[in-house]
Amino acid sequence: MAWFKAFISFALALLIIGCGIVLNLRNGELVSLDFVFWQSPEISLGIVVVVSLLMGCILGMLINSVWLLRVTRKSQKLQKQLDQSIKRLEQIQ
Repeated sequence: MAWFKAFISFALALLIIGCGIVLNLRNGELVSLDFVFWQSPEISLGIVVVVSLLMGCILGMLINSVWLLRVTRKSQKLQKQLDQSIKRLEQIQ
């Protein structure tokens, strides 16, 4: 089963890389991003789109990891409270 999961992950990675390459090839127009104090050099629109998508994915994973850390800590706290309650009930009986 592990080999199947690895195969699916590899195939999905190849598909994503392929889509990125096609997107970059089909959108070769040069664009320049103008920020408040800085202007980027002219780069391919496809590269801008791919980098933006990657940055969004990374930001989403970071936000999700903060949420996951909070939920894990709360779960551990509740598990500790449950264990203490079970011990008290066992002492009463």
